Amino acid sequence: MNRQRPAVPRSCLLFGYCGNRNTGSDVRMLTIIEDVRAVFGPETLVTVVSQDREVTRQVVSEGPHLQIVEIPFGEPLLFGNRVQRQVMKHDATFLIEGSALQQNFSPWLLYAYLWTAFTAWLAGRPCIAYAVDVGNMTPFNRWLVVRACGFMDLVITRTERARERLLAMGFRGRVLSNTDTAFQYLSHSAASPQPPRERPLVGIAPIEFYHWPVQLRLWGRREDRYRWPYHFTWTAEGRRRSRELIGVYAAFVEECLDQRRLDVALIAMEQLDTRFCEQILEALPAHLRPRVRLVSSRETPPVEMTPFLRGLDFLVTSRYHASVLSLAGGVPQLAIAHDERIESIYREAGIVEDCLLPHQAADLTQRLSTAFTRLQARRGEMRQHLLTMYHEQFLPRCLHNRADLQTWVAQRKAALSPAIGST
Repeated sequence: MNRQRPAVPRSCLLFGYCGNRNTGSDVRMLTIIEDVRAVFGPETLVTVVSQDREVTRQVVSEGPHLQIVEIPFGEPLLFGNRVQRQVMKHDATFLIEGSALQQNFSPWLLYAYLWTAFTAWLAGRPCIAYAVDVGNMTPFNRWLVVRACGFMDLVITRTERARERLLAMGFRGRVLSNTDTAFQYLSHSAASPQPPRERPLVGIAPIEFYHWPVQLRLWGRREDRYRWPYHFTWTAEGRRRSRELIGVYAAFVEECLDQRRLDVALIAMEQLDTRFCEQILEALPAHLRPRVRLVSSRETPPVEMTPFLRGLDFLVTSRYHASVLSLAGGVPQLAIAHDERIESIYREAGIVEDCLLPHQAADLTQRLSTAFTRLQARRGEMRQHLLTMYHEQFLPRCLHNRADLQTWVAQRKAALSPAIGST
């Protein structure tokens, strides 16, 4: 085992959730590539691990210094070995999925990231968790996360709350807290003028909460399949609550169109969200459906989705990155939240009290209507507040990710120079 590697990595492996037409994951990939090249040099070889190489090629172009390698989660017996081989080929490994240290969507996804960190440690390659979140999890998974973070050379969380959760799990190493890399995406066009509209536009970015987590099962119904052998977890209660949530959204869309004189766009930030958006459309009266626009990441790449989000007049979201990418436009917003991510970012933005709704609230239809009425009344005030937070807090803290990476390189150079001088 050769643990002597260059102080400044010449090749980097980026492992996240690429290839799933997930706007947030794709934006993180693009911005982290920028950070790696800014710190390590423009000729650094960057290799992106993707679930679907052709899908990722629609977002980023391959070339002499960037390549895409397809390693599907759907091949669990081969996955670990293929990841290990890629880790061995590179000087450094980055965990770039924002939910890398969460179990909300699937413990198997968590184990994939932890395995990558472990194999990097075995191979003597540095591993960096880059602007990630940390979620609540089972005692066993907490133990695994603490152990795996001990194998990493650098851990950066994207909120202070995530950092606190990791330390509360018992991790005793150094953890830095900045914010998500997506805040810097297209920051130069944050205030792009929007074409005039007859009526204000509200965007709704929902998630199907009730079929998570994904579990590994060899057999299951085709309609419940995520990717074989992984299947969504549906229960009778979950299906009932899902129908209720669809009804909540449909009632809100109808209210916006008929009573509030707003136009509505349903936004699928990941291709998985598209079917849920379609179910909301189907729940509407037939005469209203043509008035609702469906914007899906399946057809809309990040370079188009981001300006669209920033041009909204209002946003109702359950997707973390719909909030993050819209903040540069100061879009007044509220969230129907189901995990720690949006709560954390809303807390840092100072809008938790009036703008965060729990997804399991019994009176969610009324609470959503009441909260949105307040949002409309405070539209100008909130827009100015969010723009201030973006320019004075979130964007500067986002750029600290790159600064901390530069500090890590400087420390590596200092640590390795005596050894280099003695050889």
